[in-house]
Amino acid sequence: MQFHETNYKTIAGHTSPRKNVLLLSCMDLRLLDNLVAFMNFENLENRYDQFILAGAAAGAMVMPSWRKAFFDHLVLAVGLHQIKYVYIVEHRDCGAYEEFFHKSYVHYDEVEGHNCYHLEEEHKDHTQQAFLLKAEIDKYCLERRQDPFPPDEDPISKPFRDIISRSHGEHPDPDSLKHLWNVEVRCYMMDLRGGVVWLDEFDDSTEEVEYEDHHHEHDHAEVASSLPKPAKPKAKPKSKRIV
Repeated sequence: MQFHETNYKTIAGHTSPRKNVLLLSCMDLRLLDNLVAFMNFENLENRYDQFILAGAAAGAMVMPSWRKAFFDHLVLAVGLHQIKYVYIVEHRDCGAYEEFFHKSYVHYDEVEGHNCYHLEEEHKDHTQQAFLLKAEIDKYCLERRQDPFPPDEDPISKPFRDIISRSHGEHPDPDSLKHLWNVEVRCYMMDLRGGVVWLDEFDDSTEEVEYEDHHHEHDHAEVASSLPKPAKPKAKPKSKRIV
């Protein structure tokens, strides 16, 4: 499968990272090539670590042991590769959401004779999980800017200290270590054709007509318009399509 840069379009306000990235994605085998294409488009070829969990952000929020494993890898990514961004990439039609939350965003309408897709509800639920994890990451990085080392009782503390002693010496400058934890988190949603939307924590809706037109999928405009749409203040920005 070949991907070309013409498949993508940039958006105002979105800039590709200049530093290394930690990517959190789902284990879904349908989107492996699409994830690589997206990260390459972001000018991140060979500049990102990848951590995979079923359900991506939802996996980290629902499964405590998975969340601990993710944060351990965040610590190592900061120490080893000085990552400055975390990319959380959710995706549509995620089987893990059905397992975790017992919800399906598609049902077959026997009268109409076709599937109906609840895209707005799916978008809202993925946005919620992504930004719950983003808040946890932001909180953790804030704590580390106050004390750069994880607590001594945390098993990841010693490996991180060893990494820092090798890269910064036995007595590193505390202020320089605090800057290691200036990490920005970005949240995205990928569809099954590899198209990506940049999720916005202030937006709890999606533009269904744009989604259908852009991907030339089955026309679900009437179904989408029949779904309840939450009120949205005009001052809040909308989700931004980047792919």
